[in-house]
Amino acid sequence: MLTKHNRFKELCLENDNPEAHYIEGILQYFIHKEKRKGLYHLRQASIGEYRNGTYLYCLLLLALEHYPKGKKYLDKLQWKENLSTSDYCWKRVKKTLSTIPAIMETRYYTAMVNLEPWTECHPDNMAEVCKHCYYSKRLTQFVQFAMNQD
Repeated sequence: MLTKHNRFKELCLENDNPEAHYIEGILQYFIHKEKRKGLYHLRQASIGEYRNGTYLYCLLLLALEHYPKGKKYLDKLQWKENLSTSDYCWKRVKKTLSTIPAIMETRYYTAMVNLEPWTECHPDNMAEVCKHCYYSKRLTQFVQFAMNQD
């Protein structure tokens, strides 16, 4: 039975199924601790326009201090026009990650601090964001979730 499921997963990945890449990315990054493989699969999910994959990929890029690339991918969710897509993706990603223990890394906190905006435009209000604070607030949300999970 397990072999059958494994073969099915491989077929999905071979055919560039974005949801399969998303699942494989999570497994590789968080479970097997294969960061590069995990990021590769999450990127493939994003290329396949799987929004949850895009969201998690950009969060991890921001958390790894790859700010320009993380922002570029987060912008694909068109947050400037409508925050609801990002909010929905966060709920889905958070639900998935809540089943995985100990996802926090010290460098995520460092990245969060380094990304904080220089201006106090919209402190403590996730509903009000601008180009100065949006990325920081999303990364802070992820880091706080990861810290509270342990």
